[in-house]
Amino acid sequence: MKLQITIDDKRYEAEIEVLDEPFVPHVGSPANIPAAVSAKPRPAAAGTGPAHAAAAAGAEAIAGVDEAKLCRSVVMGLVVRVLVEVGQEVEAGQPLLLLEAMKMESNVTAPIGGTVAKILVVGGESVKKGQALVQLA
Repeated sequence: MKLQITIDDKRYEAEIEVLDEPFVPHVGSPANIPAAVSAKPRPAAAGTGPAHAAAAAGAEAIAGVDEAKLCRSVVMGLVVRVLVEVGQEVEAGQPLLLLEAMKMESNVTAPIGGTVAKILVVGGESVKKGQALVQLA
């Protein structure tokens, strides 16, 4: 099929092919992104509703926990899949969960080695930058 396109008063001819099946690009395996570890805990955001309830639940789960043992999200995104279970031994750099941000999937990795004490998110959950995802012991 041939098309004529005008951009900034300049004409272009383009030939396109209509495919019977949708094209799904495959880029490769997801990138590894180390989890953010901050020296000081961040206070929960004030508010109401489901987002506030989720933030409050996450804040309760991390109260009194050594910040170095928390795995936090470095970007806002969607949890695609949790890759570990409570009680599982993990090494520094090991993928803990798969996070989608801006249509790109990335592994969130353990900042240190240890045992998974708590998983603070579930697959399909939206997370904010800096939100605690996994607590290590």
